[in-house]
Amino acid sequence: MKSCPGLDGYDIVFADLDGVIWLGQEPIEDNLVVLRTLASEGRLVVLTNNSTRSRRVYAAMLERVGLDIEPGRIVTSAYSAAVLLKKKLGPSTALVVGEEGLVEELAVEGHVVASSSDNIDVDAVVVGLDRNLTYGKLARAASAIHSGSLFVATNLDHALPTPRGLIPGAGSIVALLEKATGVKPAIVAGKPSRGLAEVLESLFKPVRPLVVGDRIDTDVEFARAWGVDSLLVLTGLYRGVSIEEASRKAGEGVRVARSLSEFCRGG
Repeated sequence: MKSCPGLDGYDIVFADLDGVIWLGQEPIEDNLVVLRTLASEGRLVVLTNNSTRSRRVYAAMLERVGLDIEPGRIVTSAYSAAVLLKKKLGPSTALVVGEEGLVEELAVEGHVVASSSDNIDVDAVVVGLDRNLTYGKLARAASAIHSGSLFVATNLDHALPTPRGLIPGAGSIVALLEKATGVKPAIVAGKPSRGLAEVLESLFKPVRPLVVGDRIDTDVEFARAWGVDSLLVLTGLYRGVSIEEASRKAGEGVRVARSLSEFCRGG
């Protein structure tokens, strides 16, 4: 798509991944046709709360759907957590409840990742989605938090939609540790946290950004907390919902469109 007057006033578009670029395994072409143009103009940054994969892995996955974007223009909640931890404590020793993407991003930022079986003090406990979670990991994490290690959450998404229904997200693991320790996370790195906005401002120095997403509780609320414009596309969580109903749910000041293509056509 060559022209999109509705996006002309924005220097950077921060687009969500799941529900905007793809849904499950399926690319969403009605959005991708616009996002490819933005990427070619250097105006696209991809945002995701998913901490299980690294930016390097996501860049390769995006290339397969025709979106040529370098890892430096992808921001995951894992990367945001690594940056915010470094800003607060410097390069640290971290105990991870999470998957390979989180471990990789922490290492890239100079943190040392301790094994849950290591009997050493750690500076921080960093928690993301962990589909190989064990009681031993939880017990080690709770013990470290009790002992004063900084509690870092990649995001607070309690549940994730799948074709089989909702499954526990990183936020459910965070909530369990919070309940067990009586300690709230000192850092929340993903949407809708204001901490993510600090990372984006430092990296990209946007003048007039737009946040594009398919969820109100993360994408729209993140834009609202940041004080920037948002566009809710009905290609993910609200697929099949009327524009009128989605607009009512999203609240004042939020633009809603069936897709980015439709938005660019003025529909």
